[in-house]
Amino acid sequence: MNDPARNLRLYTCFQKIHVLLDDGDRRALNGIQLSTSQYHLLRHLGLNDNRGLTVGDLAALLICTPSNATRMVRRLEEQGFLDLRGDKVDRRIVWVFLSAAGQKIYQQAALMHAESVERRMAALGAAGAGQLDEELKRMVELLEDDLRRLPRSSG
Repeated sequence: MNDPARNLRLYTCFQKIHVLLDDGDRRALNGIQLSTSQYHLLRHLGLNDNRGLTVGDLAALLICTPSNATRMVRRLEEQGFLDLRGDKVDRRIVWVFLSAAGQKIYQQAALMHAESVERRMAALGAAGAGQLDEELKRMVELLEDDLRRLPRSSG
């Protein structure tokens, strides 16, 4: 049976978890002056074995607008963490790569982030983590399915 009050409590809990995780990430990365969004952009490039991603790819992965992704890319490029290369065929496409400094800061940030995640998740214990993992995978699938049925946001 559908329980709107319970559903709202669950939604509120997910929102609070998001804020708490983001704040923990921010604190973990504070020592190297990277925002969580910047870290996740570097992370996507690092996980891509530095084969390069387009700004559009990054926007989709970061679930943000292309203009927001472009601003982040420009800032990180100004800091020397990214190399940008135009596409040889389509000049409208810009490929984004980690620079040597970007690879170094990403590796440092990834270690700090992993230690923070491990510390925060360890309290669940193996059984609790396994059970939560299964339920959250299911929730992600449900939310993705719901979004597929809705028109894209214009902003």
